[in-house]
Amino acid sequence: MICENCKQNIATTHYKQIINGKAGSYYLCGECAENMGISSIAEGLGFGMGDFFAKMFDTSAPPIAKIQKQCGKCKYTLDHIKDQGRMGCDECYSCFEYELKPYIKKMHGSVKHTGKIPKTASEEIRKSRKISELQEKLDHCVSQQDFETAAKLRDEIKELQSDE
Repeated sequence: MICENCKQNIATTHYKQIINGKAGSYYLCGECAENMGISSIAEGLGFGMGDFFAKMFDTSAPPIAKIQKQCGKCKYTLDHIKDQGRMGCDECYSCFEYELKPYIKKMHGSVKHTGKIPKTASEEIRKSRKISELQEKLDHCVSQQDFETAAKLRDEIKELQSDE
């Protein structure tokens, strides 16, 4: 998470403030927290919170190896995909679908590929695309219980389908 004050550094401090019964929550980097006079509880003890938790959970046992999910076809892991910046094969998309959706949505604005219709495309293709778009809007209106708009969309879809 990025610091809400400087919008540049990684936030390391979570600061809550209650004024007149209204709570405010802020995420700040160490530098901004220090500039605002917000210090760590553990600072007076001679070490920061990171050191505090590291020492608290420190054990002499060796670390346990992290088991990672692999693609069944190419054996890539999510870490390998992140390092390489690309998938190993077509099955990686379905294998890591849940983990990759937020990244794909952030990059492309959507997780659904729509593409563009060429200017030379037939009227049938254009009509099919329009029906698909209207059907999505109809489904959304029904889920939001906007039945008036849904009825108009349903009629428009029927009209387009009857022209075929």
